[in-house]
Amino acid sequence: MIAALHTGNQEQFFRLAAADPFLGCQMEVDARLFGHCDHLMRFFVCEQGAMEIKGDTAYLAGAADGAELAGMLAFAGVRRIVTAGPLPMGWRESGQMAAMEYRPGIPPALPAGVTLDTAPPAADLLQVVACEGITGPGADNFYSEVCTKRNHGMGQFWLARLDGQPAATAGCYALTHTRAYLAGVVTLPQYRRQGIGGGLCAALAAHLAAEGRTVGLLCRPEREPFYQKMGFVRQGLLHCGRP
Repeated sequence: MIAALHTGNQEQFFRLAAADPFLGCQMEVDARLFGHCDHLMRFFVCEQGAMEIKGDTAYLAGAADGAELAGMLAFAGVRRIVTAGPLPMGWRESGQMAAMEYRPGIPPALPAGVTLDTAPPAADLLQVVACEGITGPGADNFYSEVCTKRNHGMGQFWLARLDGQPAATAGCYALTHTRAYLAGVVTLPQYRRQGIGGGLCAALAAHLAAEGRTVGLLCRPEREPFYQKMGFVRQGLLHCGRP
């Protein structure tokens, strides 16, 4: 049976999430900070899995009954799922996500004139991610997530500046004592193909690894060469499914 997260099943949720090496870090941090904020994210416990719903996407660590899961996701308006386990009944695989892990090394140098801002205002981060369509309510949710995670020491968000202006961003969207999950590597169109975003992501990964954390991220398989240049190595594949 799939049940919403509550005080009685929190321990089970965290145990099931921690068993997933790819989604566990993100789900643990999100649940600890936003388990009470249904408008941002929702969390559920299955008999053999833990699940997070963010927007119209579900992330499933472990497994759930295929028929029950399909019905529950349809009711919740979910149009996409990411999981290493079986897809909901009647859903089809629509792609894959590569789970990458950072191997410490010498990060690519940032281009001349680019400076790192390790504590940028959230408004400057929004200025960059807006080019990916994060506007309106999505921008409000992004702002809440960034500020909450940074204030609780569970996230880090860096910005690359060129001549003082925002050019690219990369973030650690889940940070624990042992693991870090990177995402949101975005470069403004006019600054792409100059090594800014890659250098920024590599610098953040190297910083987190130097603190003793395992650093990982998820990307589409066609983006693997981009991250391999920064020292990331594929550890596995997750399935993306649609109804």
